[in-house]
Amino acid sequence: MLLLLGVPVLAQAQTATVVPRVAIGEGTAAKPNFKDCYQVIRNDSVRLFYDADYLLTPSACASIRRLTRITPDGNFTGEARDYWMDENVLALRVRYVNGKADGPIEQFARSGKPVVRGQLAQGVPTGEWHYWYANGQPRQVLRFPAEGGFRIVAYWDSTGARRATDGNGYWEGAPPPNYVTSGSGAWLPERTYFRFRGPVAEGLPHGQWQSIDTRTNQPFSDEMFSRGRFRSGQLSTKPRYGSAVLTTPKVVLEMEAPGATAERFRLGLACAERERRQQLRAEFEQLAMPKNALSFEAYGQQLHRKLLNFSNQPWYAQLPANAPVVCGIDSLGNVTTVLAASGPLQAVVREAVKDLPRWTPATVRGHYALCGFVVRLDRGRDQVRINPMANTGQIAWTPQLVQAYWEAVLARELGKTP
Repeated sequence: MLLLLGVPVLAQAQTATVVPRVAIGEGTAAKPNFKDCYQVIRNDSVRLFYDADYLLTPSACASIRRLTRITPDGNFTGEARDYWMDENVLALRVRYVNGKADGPIEQFARSGKPVVRGQLAQGVPTGEWHYWYANGQPRQVLRFPAEGGFRIVAYWDSTGARRATDGNGYWEGAPPPNYVTSGSGAWLPERTYFRFRGPVAEGLPHGQWQSIDTRTNQPFSDEMFSRGRFRSGQLSTKPRYGSAVLTTPKVVLEMEAPGATAERFRLGLACAERERRQQLRAEFEQLAMPKNALSFEAYGQQLHRKLLNFSNQPWYAQLPANAPVVCGIDSLGNVTTVLAASGPLQAVVREAVKDLPRWTPATVRGHYALCGFVVRLDRGRDQVRINPMANTGQIAWTPQLVQAYWEAVLARELGKTP
């Protein structure tokens, strides 16, 4: 549930000092103190601090500072100028009228080169917008008509080759992130991890388009459009459950004005939490997950065949619909820990994995990382699923700690811990 906090207006002679409102969620663990995210310069002039995604952030770890004025009801008014804090160069310039961004808007890279230039009418993009890559090369020209959406006028790829002219050719781009609230109450960008690409005619998708998962650089969906209308589509890989046929498009072309999130006054992360997540992200980027000579699906199928030999046993019939088994992998790739709530199930899986190929353990920066996998016996669907996992923590893993860790994982899988 979101709470919109009102802001006190403090009397000061014939004027009033005001500070912005803030939208937050419940919880406090990772949420910064709002008072650390702004400074009142005088009267209605304020300095606000944001991260690069325009979420309010303490000045100690902010990427952007905004100089602007705030009305008594907590809206921007007049010109707002944003600056990249480390480089002290202009990041964005926009003007507000009646609480809405209105008029020209310009966004700049840290190098000071323009990346977006367009026009807003009460917060809504209108007319032609020009975009550049961070190195200053042209990227695209979009037109925002009164009926909404946008039309692709021109597009250049990152090599500088022009791929679309006068609304015809090829286009590739990514949607802006959505923002979701975490359990701590902080707002986080929800990356879609997709890029869209395909031919355009008269500025609209026309022909065969693809959505690309940027984490794997593999196609996620193939879709057919006719002058912007979705005609048909299917997922590039058949899902484990359900149909691969799409009834609605995955390719959705949306564009938001730069810095629009700043107007929502959403709190980002506290500096300590931000640093912790950055460290985890850096470790994750260096992480190689455990692998097996068999695909996870084939590994699960072989385990399932072995388990079915015991399907007539009373203990098997008493298993819950979903029975997890936690398996730990040592630095040599052997499965050395097997834990389950059912003793017979644990014993059967322990023996079964001995006949399956050895694993390649997880590594972080080339060094072994505590790792394993969860076997999920799904009796309702009559199958076994394998979910690999790894821990990037820099811990001296004694046998006792390893045992305790996998016991905690099993407790979580059984729903006995938060």
